[in-house]
Amino acid sequence: AAAHTNDRTSSETFLKAASGLLMAYGTGAIIGPLFAATFMEYFAPGALFIFLSIVFSANVLFVAWRMKIRAITPASGSDSD
Repeated sequence: AAAHTNDRTSSETFLKAASGLLMAYGTGAIIGPLFAATFMEYFAPGALFIFLSIVFSANVLFVAWRMKIRAITPASGSDSD
């Protein structure tokens, strides 16, 4: 995600984008284990895999939705050697 974001941001907005990514990562690193532990406490330790499948499925749906609404960006030609 960081490389994709860095490729798509200008030098003026690079710092803002990088700090947003770090904040999202930090928030997920704090909240994710808490939600997983709560989920496992209420159901069973094996529910970790159900929790992970829910999170990964939500991620796949989000990416598919973003791919659908985002316009295709033509290649810049710098990597096409």
